[in-house]
Amino acid sequence: MNKKTYDENRPSIPADIQRSIQVEAGHTCSVKNCFEHTYLEIHHINENRADNRIENLILLCDKHHKMAHKGVIDKKSLKEYKRILTTSNNSNQHIIDKDKTRINIKIDEQYNFIGDDNEFKGIVQDLIFAAKSKEVFE
Repeated sequence: MNKKTYDENRPSIPADIQRSIQVEAGHTCSVKNCFEHTYLEIHHINENRADNRIENLILLCDKHHKMAHKGVIDKKSLKEYKRILTTSNNSNQHIIDKDKTRINIKIDEQYNFIGDDNEFKGIVQDLIFAAKSKEVFE
């Protein structure tokens, strides 16, 4: 595969879109069962680096990003990973009832918190991250 060369500088992805992509993926690689969370990069699914629409961007670890550019992970697979991220799974809706307080928690197929309740979002994301990291809770 030939290495692409570009005549123009890469257009930057706006900060609010970068944040949306990172939150959507729970600050981990979007490839199912990959729990990498340190070396993450935003990939353009259609490989058009000027197309910064949210539906064209996906968060990948360094390894999976390189695999996507080499075609080892094809665009159809990337679109499916993106669909999994953006499609909620009703079977993953949980209710926690402690001290007469009810909290509805909705997570997606990759166990990322879905919702706008900022009061609980950080706590839930930390719990999910710890579960993904196989930490044990007592």
